[in-house]
This record gives sequence, structure tokens and C-alpha cells, in this order.
Amino acid sequence: MQPQAINQQAYSTQTSQYRALIPCPPVYLAHRDFVQLLDRYLQLVPRDQPLRILDIGCGPGTSIQIMRHHLDNAGISAEFVGVDINPTNLDVAQNLHRNDQFLTPEALHQKFTTRYFDLVTCFYVLIENTPADITNILSSITQLAQPDGLVMIVNPSRFVYDQKRHWHGVNNHYSENTTPLKDKQIVKLDVFDPISDSHFEFSDYYYAPATYQNAFTNAGLTLLETHYPLGRANETFDWQEEKYHSPVEIHCLRKQVKAH
Repeated sequence: MQPQAINQQAYSTQTSQYRALIPCPPVYLAHRDFVQLLDRYLQLVPRDQPLRILDIGCGPGTSIQIMRHHLDNAGISAEFVGVDINPTNLDVAQNLHRNDQFLTPEALHQKFTTRYFDLVTCFYVLIENTPADITNILSSITQLAQPDGLVMIVNPSRFVYDQKRHWHGVNNHYSENTTPLKDKQIVKLDVFDPISDSHFEFSDYYYAPATYQNAFTNAGLTLLETHYPLGRANETFDWQEEKYHSPVEIHCLRKQVKAH
């Protein structure tokens, strides 16, 4: 069974465990710095109307919840659309966020025209897909984003699979995580919240940074920066390797404008 099928099966039966990971250390790091980057790059987006934000692979709405809370506090109006292939995730998300729209990929393309969204986000989605599917996902992002639209993609970093590194809230001790890592190698992580002891096991593909860069470029996306959130001394978490290397990476991109 391929990673996406394994993960989707788990999402359907363990939605509550997945949502319980919101406060866990690696997810905290990703969301902490994601909203800071969001503030910086939204300065590039005109504010003459509510922001139009698409979250690809929205799951049960966790990331939309984080973004909406942050933007509401900043007084920024936004409309959210979440898309997911898992019906259980869509039902949970819609029940929790009744003012937002949650759609299947087919319904998304039927309802929205090209060049619609100011920002497209994608949390932990590319990693469970084959190269051909990544190409399709990025092509859809380019199609649906406004000219000069922003794209923010979150993935686990290459460091998190290194079994010599010790992480807070991540168990990487699986036989799949053999090093050196190779493109399209299947890898595995158990992500958990040390306080609630909620666990969720992910099966994914590893792709080298150059592979992502080539995929972004081929899709017509310009990489503005790749950011690696680090643990801070004043935080309550028992940071270990996170003080020096990040378990996650945030790619900030912009749709290329074709010259006429």
C-alpha cells in the first residue's frame, strides 16, 4: 500500500487523534512561524477585497483554524476554501467551520475559475504523493492562483528522519528511515503530543530539496525563501535537536508572471 492510501485510511478512522496534534511540538513550530511569514508576504497582496485563501489537503480544517484565528485578530477579512480527497476530513472540517467551504478536488475545479485565489497553502501534502501527482497538484495551484499569487507549502525537513537526532514529539526510529535518504524513498514518522500522549503515524515519500525546486520551477512558481523554524529558549517545550535544526520547512513561493 502506498503512503497516501495508508495515511487516508488513518485519517478516516483516527480524525480525533490527528486533530489532537495541534499543540504538539513540530506542529507548533510550523504554525508559529507560518503566521509570521504570512504577515510578511501578505504585504504583497492588494487589500481591496477579502483575501481569498485555498488550503489544499485541508484535512479536518486544522490549518484553516490557525489562519482564520490569526487573521481575525489582525483585522484582516478572508474567505477560506479547503479541498481534500477524504470525505471524513471534509465532513469534520465543514461541521467545525460552517462559514467556510470544503470541497473535493472535482468540486473545486467545477466551482472556481482560474486565477481566483490570493494565497494557496499546502500543509504536509506533497510528501505523500508520487512525482506525477506532485506535478498535477502544483499545476492546479498555478492555475488557481492570482497573477503574482502567493503559495506557502509546509513539509517535514530532511533532518527529521535522521535517527541520530533526537526530537521533541517525533519518533523517527523506523526501518524505512535508512540513510542516506534517496528520492522517492518511503519514510515513516510517529508524531505525538507529549502532554496528551496523542499519536499519529505518517507514511510519506522523501524528496530531495533539488527535486522540490525543480517541481516548483516547472509549475511556474518562484521560490522566495525556505524557512526552518527553530525552538526558542523562552518556550515551554523541552527542545532538543530543534535548537539547531528544524523538523519542518516552509516554502514561500510566488506565481511567476509571464512576460508578454
